[in-house]
Amino acid sequence: MKVKIKAALARFLRLGNAPDPDADGPVSMVLRQPIFPTLEELRSAAERAFDKCFTGGQDSQHSVVHAGLFELMKIGPHMLGFLNYTKP
Repeated sequence: MKVKIKAALARFLRLGNAPDPDADGPVSMVLRQPIFPTLEELRSAAERAFDKCFTGGQDSQHSVVHAGLFELMKIGPHMLGFLNYTKP
């Protein structure tokens, strides 16, 4: 699976098809930390949290990749997006 920033952003913002009514809604968190974690720090945290290897590329079922403004973490069929933006 290729990570496409436009498709990932559309899913992230719910601009695509209507969401599944049985699925959980999107979740947003604001981290009030002056230093954004590096790709390696995100990968290491994911490996500790999910007990899986996240060193594979974007075609892997478990990966952490950089795509445009986002850091994307793929966990099986799920994807988390991290955006480092200093202005609210």
